[in-house]
Amino acid sequence: MAETEVLLVRNSAGVVSALHDRCTHAEVRLSEGTLEGDAVECPAHGAKFDVHSGRALCMPAIKAVRCYAVRVEGESVIIDIPE
Repeated sequence: MAETEVLLVRNSAGVVSALHDRCTHAEVRLSEGTLEGDAVECPAHGAKFDVHSGRALCMPAIKAVRCYAVRVEGESVIIDIPE
């Protein structure tokens, strides 16, 4: 089974989201970028992605980043990563 790099974020409202930790434009780790509200910004070229849907919010990215179903059970975060 291949490893999947996942970025976990909790926005200011406390909602937890999980998305693939690579920008679809530059293959840079989104975890090295910044989180502003419900958007994560790639540190390479400033592309932004919605953390709930993965949708690209601005250029240079045009392709969405993959999101994963996530649930919080007590102090555990469970991510559903399909094979």
